[in-house]
Amino acid sequence: MTLKYENQIRTETDQGVIDTLVRKGWTVLPEKPLPPSYDHDAEKIVYDEQANSWAIVPLAENELLNRQQGIIFETISQGYTVQPENFTLGLQESDRNAFAQMLVLVKEALDLNMINNDTPQTIADANSNKHTISTLRFRQLMVEYGFYYQSLWNQIV
Repeated sequence: MTLKYENQIRTETDQGVIDTLVRKGWTVLPEKPLPPSYDHDAEKIVYDEQANSWAIVPLAENELLNRQQGIIFETISQGYTVQPENFTLGLQESDRNAFAQMLVLVKEALDLNMINNDTPQTIADANSNKHTISTLRFRQLMVEYGFYYQSLWNQIV
């Protein structure tokens, strides 16, 4: 049981000690209720010791933004899954820069007729495994990859 005397709080399990403390003016605090269900994405709960109850409080705008950014950064760390090939491309800044540079190079090579849409391109996934795909498929992937990242970015701003 939890007991309170002025500003002191104490937890005891021995009934004899509890009875002695109560005789000396300590108050037995009611058992803390279980926290209620709430929307973790939009709310938080706060325990009010005086009322021995939980209050559901909407998250402040900065808390919502921080939580949303955390979710988006977690999503970025998981990468972009390429389907139907079923491998994952990294979404970190270094990954995006490397793919952007490769896309520019491929586009220039196409414009100069140095390669065509069937020319093999080799890329590395998030685990550094190599995958060979056609130039056309690479360009398609990069557009999908870019739109995916843009959709994440749009959720932040």
